[in-house]
Amino acid sequence: MNIEQAVELIYTGLVSEESVPVKLRAYHELDRELLAQVQEALDFAIEYYKGEPLIPKKLAAALVDIYGAFYFNSGFSENELRELEDIGMDLQEKSIELFED
Repeated sequence: MNIEQAVELIYTGLVSEESVPVKLRAYHELDRELLAQVQEALDFAIEYYKGEPLIPKKLAAALVDIYGAFYFNSGFSENELRELEDIGMDLQEKSIELFED
């Protein structure tokens, strides 16, 4: 994977019409495969951009309010709601790591 592919995968998996949050808002089952690919690409991007003063706008846009994208009040079981909240918190922590100096 190169950085362009990683950024595109992160954007597609978190923002596009086929993204994990959009599917969840339509009450589809969690796409664990896509989510795992996004997390792997995000880990790659964190390492690639470590110490860099700028990151692509597309990458930043995918991570704006990422916690909120996985926060739901209803439509899922209590266990699923907790799991989705945990996913949102994990992605938020990764985005903080990406933006840190």
